[in-house]
Amino acid sequence: MKKFFKRYQLINLFKEFLQLDREETLGIFQALLNAGSDINGSSSRGETVLMLAIFKLNVKAVRQLLELGADCNVKDINGYTALAIARELFKQGFFDGTEIREIIQLLESYGATEN
Repeated sequence: MKKFFKRYQLINLFKEFLQLDREETLGIFQALLNAGSDINGSSSRGETVLMLAIFKLNVKAVRQLLELGADCNVKDINGYTALAIARELFKQGFFDGTEIREIIQLLESYGATEN
């Protein structure tokens, strides 16, 4: 139960922190990791914090999470990786700005795959 709570707590805390100013996120991420949180923890749908940062177009958080060791090839319950999600969002026209392109490039530079 403690492990489940830790994972649940982490994903919900990160959801809240992704709403903050992008400059504030690194220290918070690092503090949570230092407290023993799993950077690759996921929601009940398999969404990781990295995936949530992509949905928020938070380039800085994506970069920071990758630098802190987030696994960019974790799959959600539908079998999608962070890169597959980012490319699909771009392809479907949900985001057409430079942020999603930068996120895709970042993921690729860290060895992300679509499957």
